[in-house]
Amino acid sequence: MNRLFIGFYGKGLRPGLKRCFVIVSVILILASFTSCSESLKDSGLRIGWAMEDITPQLPVSLRGQYYERIAKEVQSPLKVTAFAIESAGEDGIAEQAIMVSVDVVSIDRSLQDLIRNLVEEQIPEFDVQKLFLNATHTHAAPNPDHESEFGKLLVEKAGIAIVSAWKNRTPAGISRGLGYAVIGHNRRVQYSNGTTQMYGSTKRPDFIGLEGPSDPGVDMLFCWDLNKQLTGIIMNVSCPAQVMEAKYLVSSDYWGEVRKQLKEKYSKDIFVLAQCGAGGDISPRDLPRGYQSGEPNMWDLPGIIEIGKRLVRTVDIVFPLAKSTIQTSIIFEHRVEKIDLP
Repeated sequence: MNRLFIGFYGKGLRPGLKRCFVIVSVILILASFTSCSESLKDSGLRIGWAMEDITPQLPVSLRGQYYERIAKEVQSPLKVTAFAIESAGEDGIAEQAIMVSVDVVSIDRSLQDLIRNLVEEQIPEFDVQKLFLNATHTHAAPNPDHESEFGKLLVEKAGIAIVSAWKNRTPAGISRGLGYAVIGHNRRVQYSNGTTQMYGSTKRPDFIGLEGPSDPGVDMLFCWDLNKQLTGIIMNVSCPAQVMEAKYLVSSDYWGEVRKQLKEKYSKDIFVLAQCGAGGDISPRDLPRGYQSGEPNMWDLPGIIEIGKRLVRTVDIVFPLAKSTIQTSIIFEHRVEKIDLP
């Protein structure tokens, strides 16, 4: 019996809040994976996908630095991707979830509540508490404040994608995958006097190391139709999309490259739901080595192209096993708890 946990990491609470209710959403899929026959059996699992473009009109102010950046060009389009899943258990009670990935720096509760209210009106059979959103944490998108023009566009397009994904549900199968790719590195530099500095110099004589570890694991959930055709992949990478963080360009960062390269190699019809795993102290830059090893510039376009290649290679390695272990009969449980934080 294999256990697969799918989740995502939040960057933390907004400073100044004394009390905050946090929705914790967890998907737990339990499955005993066995070799599949030529055709897949419909066992009640339903999956739907949809994507909408949220690229803003130019020029536009970008969010993610302590100074203003006005973008007049688009390096890669911004997207909102929705994944809907439903499965009926032995008791006939259906379990459900909708996961949404957005190419923005962050998502606050007011934005999520607006989208939930919009969706509740259009698909009343869905429990909107089981809808949750995550940001890829690109620093090359506008402020997603719900009162801004971009925020209004985001709410509208997210609603369209979510409703479309729910209505697009069809019989499906899943398989898990775990690969490894060097994407992120710890960016907090420690010195012998006890201080730590983000992006500090590693050439100082009192440099003693990095504050914490990094995680090269790439957790994947492959989704298939009953003809064993790949429909989409959920990918969890413990590194924010921050290669282009200092540029004056609209960009979905390395996730735009992952989507582009996977569509070119596998199918133009597949979807990628990007999740930023635990990585608040992680960036795509190897600070101690710098670029002495010949690594592409992880502050610019060559960096996102390289990361795209690394993640696609990871999919390539895992893909044969994933296709041979597709499962349609699963135990699917989704719990939502509201907790009070001081």
